[in-house]
Amino acid sequence: MPPALLLAIFYLTRDPGSVRSFLAHAGQIDIVIPAWYTADAYGVVTGVPDQHLLEAARQRGVKVMPLIVNPDFHQPTVHALLTTPEARTRVAQSLLEECRKHQYYGIQFDFENIPAADRDAFTALVRDTSVLLRRDGFRLSAATMYQTSPERPASSERPGYAQWLWDNWLGAYDLAELAKHVEFVSVMTYDHHTERTPPGPIAGYPWVEQIVNHCLRLIPKEKFSLGIPLYGRRWYAGTVRREGSQATATVHHHEALGLAAQYQLTPTWDDRDRAPWFWFYRDGLREYVFYNDARSFRERYSLAQSRGLHSFSSWVLGVEDPEVWKELPQAKR
Repeated sequence: MPPALLLAIFYLTRDPGSVRSFLAHAGQIDIVIPAWYTADAYGVVTGVPDQHLLEAARQRGVKVMPLIVNPDFHQPTVHALLTTPEARTRVAQSLLEECRKHQYYGIQFDFENIPAADRDAFTALVRDTSVLLRRDGFRLSAATMYQTSPERPASSERPGYAQWLWDNWLGAYDLAELAKHVEFVSVMTYDHHTERTPPGPIAGYPWVEQIVNHCLRLIPKEKFSLGIPLYGRRWYAGTVRREGSQATATVHHHEALGLAAQYQLTPTWDDRDRAPWFWFYRDGLREYVFYNDARSFRERYSLAQSRGLHSFSSWVLGVEDPEVWKELPQAKR
């Protein structure tokens, strides 16, 4: 039996490179999720679509499902919104009006840095918005952080990184309940390693498998969209933004290859994590670059196929290895 065809979902920003990538490869994209909207603490939705892109998507048969976020993933903002019923209602009604006005396929929530204590309130927002949109034929989806366990990690010592991560980033997503109310859940398998951890892969393969195995216990495979990162990260010596963090920067595929060429390096393929990486010395200090290419994409795409998932969701157009497009068929219209 041939492998299952996955829906191809890509995120889009207003960056010119992101726009060019979409226009060049729209024929291989089923759903595009442009980052167009934000919601403040009062539930006021702000944002406008790019009409040129909206028309281009329609002409090419690509479904448009814009993203709505809490600005800068600011926790006090999303906490105030979620814990105020009137604000949640305002968000839902505003999104319905935007869908009617622009005839979107639907909307995706991408609220992040949500306190775990607001778990039920976020589920209520998703449920109520879904009911409202569905009455008019629009769909709702949700982007969530990964989970590898249904419970907060235990620690015999003082709370550490894992506990902080759960309390502020992971614990607010009731995946089983969310899946009941959305078209699909885009589970982000990134970032495995961050500015608060030692250098490492963005989405190491064994770790992605662990996420998939756990989430499939909660999300029906027909509603599971595997988040696949296209970007990379560089760890270096420099000024940090907050206590407990390291200096890091996001790198595009071509930037990673440019650094490797500059320092006359051949990137290493990690057979365990199934991703490329390299290190070099700059000013006497070692820097690390972990990134993604077409090969790492293919490994994760094949995983989603083998599990019969709904789709994959990739962040973000414009940073990818151009060879990625050779891995994807033309979209079904």
